[in-house]
Amino acid sequence: MSISSPLVSIVIPVYNGSNYLKEAIDSALAQTYKNIEILVINDGSNDGDLTHELALSFGHKINYYKKVNEGVASALNFGISKMQGEYFSWLSHDDIYKSDKIEKQISFVNNNKEIKIVGGNFESFAFNDSTTEFNIKKDFIFKNAYDVLNNWLFFCTMLIHKDCLFTEIFNLKNSDCQDLEAQLYLIKYHRFHIVNEIVMTQRVHKESGTHKNFKLHHKRKNSYYISLLEKYKIDFFKENKNENDYQTLAKLGDICMKNSLNVAGKFYFRKAFRNKPKSLKVLLFGLLGMRIWRLIYEN
Repeated sequence: MSISSPLVSIVIPVYNGSNYLKEAIDSALAQTYKNIEILVINDGSNDGDLTHELALSFGHKINYYKKVNEGVASALNFGISKMQGEYFSWLSHDDIYKSDKIEKQISFVNNNKEIKIVGGNFESFAFNDSTTEFNIKKDFIFKNAYDVLNNWLFFCTMLIHKDCLFTEIFNLKNSDCQDLEAQLYLIKYHRFHIVNEIVMTQRVHKESGTHKNFKLHHKRKNSYYISLLEKYKIDFFKENKNENDYQTLAKLGDICMKNSLNVAGKFYFRKAFRNKPKSLKVLLFGLLGMRIWRLIYEN
């Protein structure tokens, strides 16, 4: 088999990111796979040019762009429109790639020529200096929307062939779940494969947009999950062809509850109850509430 070395475009969107951006760029530059380009998209930072000056300090090592502030989705779409690579990889400005992230994924696609999208496992570094690993089941393949919702495939672990993308793949109006929405689009046409190794470090910190406005973020995330049935037909979320609507609705409720999206979880369990009111699981939830339901079904 011939081994190819396609150009990989690492896109780094950033807004007021001077505290973390250098480490992110350094991790991209440190890749053992060398045929890469790094695009840093400054999404209208207003931090007294700290982010701007930091990006400029890397000179010709990166391709640097500055645009008006429109959100991370806009910055990612802009980066995709400017990239020259055959593959796209998103790196958040406050996260860090393992040095062999791209090499391992390119090796994987070189050995599996039909594969267009490959992700990986990751570790999360939190406020209290604790590190948690998030691993997808070995050799698991994402085949449908249920797999996307039921397993956390962190978008920044993904390597995606340019043929899978279009320049507005990230929805500017969906500032809280633009990554999930893009994955749901991609899974309609492609399977996601996994490199069963830790390929990056996610940094969880109190300066992130999610944590600064957590209540609003949580509210919008509940709303987005509730809207899924308006955006897609229920069949899109079935785990298999033999699954009935009640089973699908109950599974959506399960997924929401496991992600602490209680408003969305109640929404789907109510719909499941109306679809099949004799279900013990849904009836218990409707009568006794979330706390009792969790005691019975999560312990």
